[in-house]
Amino acid sequence: MIRHDALTCEVSAAGSTSPRLRHARTTDEGGHGLFLVAQASRRWGYRYTGSGKSI
Repeated sequence: MIRHDALTCEVSAAGSTSPRLRHARTTDEGGHGLFLVAQASRRWGYRYTGSGKSI
């Protein structure tokens, strides 16, 4: 969704834990997503939903 010259993109996850930015190892199967989001955006946040969270 584009609002006021900005693109807003949300990704949903089923877990209820707070997301944390970390550098995943090349052998990790998960953990790369938030790092990529942080590199491509000026800011990011998250909110809890009934089925998990949206980042």
